[in-house]
Amino acid sequence: MNTGDGVKDISGRADVQSVVREQYAGLLKHVHTAPKFAHLNLDEHLPKIDDFWCFVLGIDAEEHPYRGSAFEPHVKLHLDAEDFRLWMHFLFTAIDDSFAGPVATDWKKRAEQMGLLFRHKLGLLPD
Repeated sequence: MNTGDGVKDISGRADVQSVVREQYAGLLKHVHTAPKFAHLNLDEHLPKIDDFWCFVLGIDAEEHPYRGSAFEPHVKLHLDAEDFRLWMHFLFTAIDDSFAGPVATDWKKRAEQMGLLFRHKLGLLPD
């Protein structure tokens, strides 16, 4: 879907992959987050992230179903509030750099909700 200003909305798995790769490129370059994500086998990890977001956004979810817990792997990373802030920053930047429209907006809204839930479960929210 084109928004009329030349920027298209997220419409398929390739768009999700583009955003996820840009986000992780930022995370892996940043001095604060790189040590926590550097150990990941990206060839194995990123397709799982793609599947997750496609499932959440209802994009090709039947072809690439997501299985498992999105929260559980994050417990082992010992993330802090700054990690989540940067995770959100790089995700939103990746979305906004290339996309605009209802799905892009929905993705950011869902990411904010998920980030809040994860921070709550990890005890990272202020009292």
